[in-house]
This record gives sequence, structure tokens and C-alpha cells, in this order.
Amino acid sequence: MSIVKRIHRDLSELDRHEHEFKLESYNKRFTCDGCKEQGFGSRYKCEHCSYELHPECKCSKPTITHDFFPGSVFEFLEQPYILGSRGRICDACGKDIHGFVYHCWYGRK
Repeated sequence: MSIVKRIHRDLSELDRHEHEFKLESYNKRFTCDGCKEQGFGSRYKCEHCSYELHPECKCSKPTITHDFFPGSVFEFLEQPYILGSRGRICDACGKDIHGFVYHCWYGRK
């Protein structure tokens, strides 16, 4: 079982980033360095090291809820929670998870 890196606002990788992020918008695709998913348009970018993040990844909340899963609370993780040696897939869309993720520790209610 891998170690779960939970986000704590004073200890997160984003808060330790040594350069400042600037919100910019380009009419081209990019791969978010947080969630590893494709993006287009607005992104936070570090001019010094070309690190790019979706606005939702840069300004993530420690926990969220979703109307599709009433009573569930999802916690933001910098790395996906992985059981065993298999990778992790999203329970909603079925895609592989490679970066930032919201995870619910309890089953659906």
C-alpha cells in the first residue's frame, strides 16, 4: 500500500513552490502538472519552470461535496490513494488517475 499524501494547506507542494504563479489564458491545450489531465484556455503558470495548473487545481479546497453523492465528503489528495500494485481509476468516468484527486474514504450512502 502506498503512502497517502494528504494536503494540509501549510505543507502542500503548491505552497512550497518557490516561484509565483500567474493566471494566464492561451488558446492552446496544456497538461496540468497537478491532476495530469488536459486543459485549454485559463491556467496558472510559473514562468520560471513552466509548471501549469488548472484554476481548480491551483485553488483546490481541502474537502468538497457533490450533489450526485449526497452525504459523501471528498478529500483533496496530491497523489491518488492506491491499494496494492494496481493503478487507480476514477469511479465516475473510469479513466486512470495520475495526479491530484478528490477521494471519498467512505462508501456511497
